Amino acid sequence: MDTATKPTALAVINGAQPLTVKFKPVPKKDANGAEIIGEFETPPPERVLVRLVPLSKAGDYLALVGDLIPFVELACSKPAGWGDTLEDDSVYEIEEIFRKLNDPRFDRYVRRQTEAVGKMTQMAKAAGVSTIS
Repeated sequence: MDTATKPTALAVINGAQPLTVKFKPVPKKDANGAEIIGEFETPPPERVLVRLVPLSKAGDYLALVGDLIPFVELACSKPAGWGDTLEDDSVYEIEEIFRKLNDPRFDRYVRRQTEAVGKMTQMAKAAGVSTIS
């Protein structure tokens, strides 16, 4: 295989994949910072990194999987509310990339945790300790 071939869509650079996102239009403001009613402007696109989450943050990742906006904010290490400013297509693109990068790692993590809990339950039963069924 030719090593000079173009990288795949999921090329990961230093634990993250670069992506350009687009923002929703926002109300235009006058020189004093007051909103101009009925006028909007679109912020310029921004280059972000969709990152690999460290295993030490597995709980954060797993807790947010079903909560789309906080999930994409975690994906790009952005503050709360940032995801609401993105165009819908950018939100879904970030989520897709974030899951492709991280789901296989966290599937493995969850399997290992489940196995460990199963072993601890068996050991507790063998020792005569009551467990929750």
